[in-house]
Amino acid sequence: MILKTMNVNDLSGSDLITWFLTMPEERQERYNKIRDIVARKCGIAADHLARASIADYLLIPLESVQILHTEAGKPYVEGNPCYFSLSHSGETVVCAVSDKPIGVDVERIRPIDQGIAKKICTEEEFTVLNRIADQTEQNRFLLQIWTRKEAIFKIEGALPRKDREIDTLNPAGISIQTQEIENYLISIAEKHVIPECCS
Repeated sequence: MILKTMNVNDLSGSDLITWFLTMPEERQERYNKIRDIVARKCGIAADHLARASIADYLLIPLESVQILHTEAGKPYVEGNPCYFSLSHSGETVVCAVSDKPIGVDVERIRPIDQGIAKKICTEEEFTVLNRIADQTEQNRFLLQIWTRKEAIFKIEGALPRKDREIDTLNPAGISIQTQEIENYLISIAEKHVIPECCS
């Protein structure tokens, strides 16, 4: 598994223009419609970061990476040689690539409405959350739960989404890790795959 991060504030205008011009025309049209400048930069950067990460993972030229989309909009690599997932928050974009189904989520560390806990937490998660006395640590733990649920959800993406049924403390059949990079929390979830010979 590889994880790559990018802050759009560190990018030059020429990088973004070059990456934009190498996109398929329908992607260019999509990003041209985004009015928020940071969101547009993040979209262009995410597109490039995905292709660059996949190219590095598969040891192939970036130009040969073909990203397609399912009818539901989930991106995948032509021929399915690997799995990847993208996320962005604020000015930061992340991409994770693996040989197993994977999901990644990034969130800037910030105060969030504690009321969201009742909407997304399992009973066990809610109990653990309420045992944390320090408000800053409680906020951080809730943000960790949130990013982990997002990462787990991205593996399958099945709707309707039921956050209270996604267990981040004891995820069945999934390995999950969370790390902090420059005031952002990043959670990566990988699905355990049983080889055909053993199933």
